[in-house]
Amino acid sequence: MSASKGDPEQVRLRSFLPALALLLTSALALGGANLQPAANAGQVAAIFSPAAGPAEILRAVAGVDGRLVRTGLFDNIVVVALGPARAATELYAQGAWLVIDPIGLGSCLVRTTGPKS
Repeated sequence: MSASKGDPEQVRLRSFLPALALLLTSALALGGANLQPAANAGQVAAIFSPAAGPAEILRAVAGVDGRLVRTGLFDNIVVVALGPARAATELYAQGAWLVIDPIGLGSCLVRTTGPKS
């Protein structure tokens, strides 16, 4: 009796799994790199803990000599104008979970007020 190697369709699908994994990993890495703010970015989007209150977020923004430009779709997402000679990465030390280019996910970060008439 010979050992069965499985359904030919499953074998063919399994042969594509390494290529699919490489494709997904590459796409995520390139997408993530594209969202990183430039070294001299004047404005960045900062995502804080969902439990962070407005006072905590404002203290974090003030900690980098920044100015709150606007909030995002959720209250824990803010766009910050950085103070002079301040790096976006300094927001991590102030409690930000993620600091990204505000234009990169702009459509996801904007709070809409409803349809315009």
